[in-house]
Amino acid sequence: SAAATIDVAGGVFTDSAGNTNTAATRLSISLDTVLPGISIGSDTPSLKAGETAALTFTLSESSSDFAESDITVVGGSLNGFSGSGTTYTATFTPDSDRSAAATIDVAGGVFT
Repeated sequence: SAAATIDVAGGVFTDSAGNTNTAATRLSISLDTVLPGISIGSDTPSLKAGETAALTFTLSESSSDFAESDITVVGGSLNGFSGSGTTYTATFTPDSDRSAAATIDVAGGVFT
C-alpha cells in the first residue's frame, strides 16, 4: 500500500561524449492494492412474518459501482436500496412462508 518510486541515480550511464548523467528527479506513484471489504448490519437479529429489518452495508473504501444486484438474498427481499460512497441501506422483508433462516450475502469481486 506504500507508494512505488522510480529513480535513476547519477553517474550510472554516459552519453556518446563520455559525460555521466545527473540524477533523475524521483517519480513517486501511489498504489492501492488493498481489496475493499464489506460488512452487513441489521437493526434486529430475528424477525417474524410481517416484520422488516433495516440493513446497513458498510464498505471499507468508497465505491461508485456497488449496487443492489451485488447482493444475494435467500428467504426474503430487499426494498428501498440506497446510498453512496461507503454506506448503503435497504429494508429486508422475510418471505411470509419461510421457517428457515434467511441469508444476505455479497460475493467477492462484485464491486470495486
